[in-house]
Amino acid sequence: GLPLTLGTAFQYRLLPDGLFQLYHSFENEVGDYEKIFKLMGIHIITEVATEFTAYQFFNEKQAIAAVMRNKLDVYFSKNLYATVESLQINEDDLPEAFTETILMAATSKQNITRMEKTRDAKVIEFQTARLVAQAQANVTIQQSIGEQHRIMQNGRADAAIIEAYVEAELQAYGKVHDELGLSGDKLLKYIWYDTLSGGSVSADSTQTKDIQMLFGVNPAAYISETSA
Repeated sequence: GLPLTLGTAFQYRLLPDGLFQLYHSFENEVGDYEKIFKLMGIHIITEVATEFTAYQFFNEKQAIAAVMRNKLDVYFSKNLYATVESLQINEDDLPEAFTETILMAATSKQNITRMEKTRDAKVIEFQTARLVAQAQANVTIQQSIGEQHRIMQNGRADAAIIEAYVEAELQAYGKVHDELGLSGDKLLKYIWYDTLSGGSVSADSTQTKDIQMLFGVNPAAYISETSA
């Protein structure tokens, strides 16, 4: 084992019922019982000290002092007519090399603990970042789905408008075909002139003038309208 220089102090209290027996047994001269207390204290404390390692003396000094006090109290109460109230370890000098090694080990342990805490914090940070990324990805997906639905709805609406327009054109020109008896090239020319004059189903409903249809006129010809 390692050499250990141990300094202790303990406080005792004499039991009133045992004072006569104490002085009768140990007090040949004044103060003899105190010498007995000191010798027995050294003996018991030394025996208790051998039950602990140098590491325990470095790290668990308070617990060792409590064990020493209990051992002294049991013996003093039974044999020396006193109780041990408290005990302090004032000095526990271990070899310098051992102390330095313990301090280095403690520092390394603290560094390891700090790095573990840093690692745990980074793990939480990365987990949080992943959750945020997943949430942002979900938002982007939902936005894309919404945009897809918007485009599809607009497309359906445009298709419905075109379909309704074409159906109205078909019905209108079908009526022209039936009532005016136009067909073939004549119907095509009618549609052409009707489109040029703003007719068909897209004509301006606010127009007050009648639409004049001229057959057999060159489309490139310019006809000036004179006021009446």
